[in-house]
Amino acid sequence: SAPEAPPAAFATHARHRHLERSIALQYATGRVADVIFGGGSRFFSKEAREALAGVPLATDVHELRALTNAPAMGLFAEKHHPWEIDRPPSVPSLKEMAEKAVHLLARAAGEKGFFLLVEGSKIDKAAHPGDVATHLHEILAYDEAVGAMLDFAAAAGSTLVLSTSDHETGGLALGRGVIVEEAPTNASAAQIAAELPLGADGGEAPLHERSLLAQAQGRVDEAYMYNTSFLHAINASTEAMVDTALQAAGGPSGATLLSSEAAQAALLAGLAEQLRVSGGCADGLAPREAAYLRNVCVGAYAQLGKQGCLKALGVIISSRAHIGWSTWGHTGADVLVHASGPGAEVLAGSRENTDIGRRLEVLMGWDLAALTAELSRPPFDEEELRGELAQDARWD
Repeated sequence: SAPEAPPAAFATHARHRHLERSIALQYATGRVADVIFGGGSRFFSKEAREALAGVPLATDVHELRALTNAPAMGLFAEKHHPWEIDRPPSVPSLKEMAEKAVHLLARAAGEKGFFLLVEGSKIDKAAHPGDVATHLHEILAYDEAVGAMLDFAAAAGSTLVLSTSDHETGGLALGRGVIVEEAPTNASAAQIAAELPLGADGGEAPLHERSLLAQAQGRVDEAYMYNTSFLHAINASTEAMVDTALQAAGGPSGATLLSSEAAQAALLAGLAEQLRVSGGCADGLAPREAAYLRNVCVGAYAQLGKQGCLKALGVIISSRAHIGWSTWGHTGADVLVHASGPGAEVLAGSRENTDIGRRLEVLMGWDLAALTAELSRPPFDEEELRGELAQDARWD
């Protein structure tokens, strides 16, 4: 969303990334950024909206296309922008937002030039639960946005385009030895899983990591491959699949899922159906896959909740695609830096990530210390001054 940490770092001052209402208020009152597009409308308070009076606001793709001048704002979701794989046509893509922003800024800035940040933030968010198909769609959406910026730069002739990341997430591996499963069956997930005791077969190990015992038994498929054709059949994020399954089960509360066998069976049936119609598993689930769903989405629901269900679906899909992950979190792998245009040569080589900002400061002719002092101590939102993060919503 627009008030998230990376874009906020370029235009606001806050002591905690989750002070989104304060960040939105600072966008509105400070007017440091001339163009802001993204999600996060829920974080713009009445005070923030009053401060933005007179600034054109787009809320769908048609209103975005109608914008002609900066300053301008576009808020296309209450919180996060939709996953690219789930995005309805009424919501603009990352490429569409980037193209509109760069043309508005170029028109307003003239020969003075401008700076634009375009963040493909949901690449990271899809990797955390190991949702490989959604991850791929987010990468492709970002790639299209970068391509649009390169096209603009080629036409302008004096624009630097820089593409990089603050970290890698998930430890993605293209190619993975997976345990050979029993044939999928048309029986329901609940029926299959009921044949195995809760926690049977070692929890997530059979699907999440290579098992030496399975290798000793000759049950590991070690072909040097990954299955991209399987990913083509996936048409929804794991979040959308889990939400649909929960809705089909009657929208049970966490307490109901922990106590009602009927609700548990309905959830498992819904998850299995979503994997069949949207998750590429048209042939149904193998016994171990169904048991895995039960172990995580029922047996560990008290500890993992909905997020555990997202990860469980991601594990099954990744296993079928022969794609591996090393973690649910960030890794220390080096990230790539791509640059094209004036000054690109000074960004070459292997370097600390903070050095990128220092080199951009020189290229842009900025004095970051002076700009930081100019931002000074901007206001915090009144609600956050009384909330859980009140200790961070202050400058003393």
